[in-house]
Amino acid sequence: MLKKLSFPALFFMFLQHFCLAQNAASYQNYDFIAGDKIIFSDDFAKDKDGEFPSHWKLEGGQGVINIQNNEKFFSVLKYYTIISPRMKSPTYLPSNYTIEFDYYLDAKYDGNPGVILSFRNGDEVAILTPGSIQIDFSYPGGNLSGDNPSDIKGESFYDKWHHIALAFKNNQLKVYINQHRVLTVPECNFKATSLAIKGNASEGMNMFFKNFRLAEGGDMNLIDKALTEGKFVTSAITFEVNKAGLKRKYGYSE
Repeated sequence: MLKKLSFPALFFMFLQHFCLAQNAASYQNYDFIAGDKIIFSDDFAKDKDGEFPSHWKLEGGQGVINIQNNEKFFSVLKYYTIISPRMKSPTYLPSNYTIEFDYYLDAKYDGNPGVILSFRNGDEVAILTPGSIQIDFSYPGGNLSGDNPSDIKGESFYDKWHHIALAFKNNQLKVYINQHRVLTVPECNFKATSLAIKGNASEGMNMFFKNFRLAEGGDMNLIDKALTEGKFVTSAITFEVNKAGLKRKYGYSE
């Protein structure tokens, strides 16, 4: 004999199913695979609060390491701040690579794009700008953009940590924010050899980044990786303990 369910019980079951479907849908275009050969990675663990990080070079402006909630991050302090990884060779970007980092922007900026990635090859430069409305990529011969998801667009973007990930593969660029892919550039026609991080900060307004990771590879899809290794590891999808529901790993606030 079937047990008759009350309306609250039926509603709760529907809500669980709806939330799971929504979470799964938000990950459906997240095909980012981080490179497995680290070129440069820095979480500022060995740097002191109030000092400039030892693994970076200061090319302009000012910035220091700060600590909040036991986590260290780089704080951009001045306009025209530029820092670059301290590398042994001036040309270190391979053909296929991935970049990941977290960043935070104060709502007081209201239009300032915050942290900017600059890709270099001699005098040629390509600029990736993850702003509050959209992510822009300007490169020699082109300029493309992709809109941020509605839940982190405009005012909802500020005063939160966001995870940025991008993958260069076979002249193609894909850019992700939190669990969403927001921009694809099918043909970049630009081979960067080095990079820098820029920021235009104003006094009394927070502009941070942390957990920077540059790695070679990222050129296998999930099916290839599963067939080759018998397993795969994702960078953005995690599950609640003993539950089927998805939870976010990135896009958290502190």
